[in-house]
Amino acid sequence: MARNGALESREGMPEMVYRSLPARRILILRGLVLYVLLRCIVGAVIASQQAQFGATTLSMAPVTSAAFAALVGALVLLDTRRRHDDLLLANLGVGPVELALAAALPAICGEVLIAVGTRR
Repeated sequence: MARNGALESREGMPEMVYRSLPARRILILRGLVLYVLLRCIVGAVIASQQAQFGATTLSMAPVTSAAFAALVGALVLLDTRRRHDDLLLANLGVGPVELALAAALPAICGEVLIAVGTRR
């Protein structure tokens, strides 16, 4: 089942891409856990400010939400490099940009849902 020297899986995807799909799932899971933890911390800070200074909302400014998602992606990227998983993922065809975007995906989705849910 070789075509141009590349192995293919049963679904027709190149073997390299097919094997890297579980790695993306792990990155998304790490990003989700980190996003939930960071968002809980931010929520606690917002709640303490609300008790002290008056009513505030859970939503943040769009620039702050984008920076928050970028922070989640960067922290997962650093964690992946700390575990030396980036070398394995690079061999599977997952670069650092794709790694950071996959890790930031839950944060992006969460911030969009919060922004839409708190819109007046």
